[in-house]
Amino acid sequence: DRTEEFQNDYSLRRLFDGSYGQSKITASSVLTHKFSPRHLLRTGGYVNFLRFNFKQHEWDDDAERLEEQIHNSGTATSTDLFAQWQYRATERLTMNAGLHAIYFFLNKTHSLEPRAALKYA
Repeated sequence: DRTEEFQNDYSLRRLFDGSYGQSKITASSVLTHKFSPRHLLRTGGYVNFLRFNFKQHEWDDDAERLEEQIHNSGTATSTDLFAQWQYRATERLTMNAGLHAIYFFLNKTHSLEPRAALKYA
């Protein structure tokens, strides 16, 4: 991202310059077990390895140059685990229920989310 302005001598002066980059590697595993034609259980998990890089420069009128405001890079890891049970009540009615858990190691936060759905087709 870049912002520039024209000077009185028609030259360009950069007022802002910023960049952001990230990459992600994911490892996953899913296990599905069919207990009967009506009951299915799916469990699994993901591990995400994240790498990020932030840079931001802003024009400083007093120094008359771009000054670095932010320069941060690092890595983070998150884990997702899930379990989903599917029940086919009839040929047309399917019920899903499950639980999804996320843990983010960088700031030690977590989330636990129940899931439910009905499908009539």
